[in-house]
Amino acid sequence: FVPKTLLNTYIVNPQIPENPSSSNFNASILFVDISGFSAFSERMAKNGAQGIEQVAVHINNYFSQLINCVYKHSGDIIKFAGDALICLFADEKEN
Repeated sequence: FVPKTLLNTYIVNPQIPENPSSSNFNASILFVDISGFSAFSERMAKNGAQGIEQVAVHINNYFSQLINCVYKHSGDIIKFAGDALICLFADEKEN
């Protein structure tokens, strides 16, 4: 997985960077965590492999809906962190 923000940088300049670089822009960051996910996973794991598979189905379904919503509102997915998602919404006035 590569965030669109980073991918777009390398589309403009496909060279491997020789040095670190940075850019400044106004943005909002959204951190989304699935409340109760650990307890849900533990309950489902008691059902063996079938329960674990159901956890994967549910988290994939949830993340798919969330990702579509973020992209619909011109956001970018920066990082998946277990049952959490870090999203970036850049100031459209600067783009």
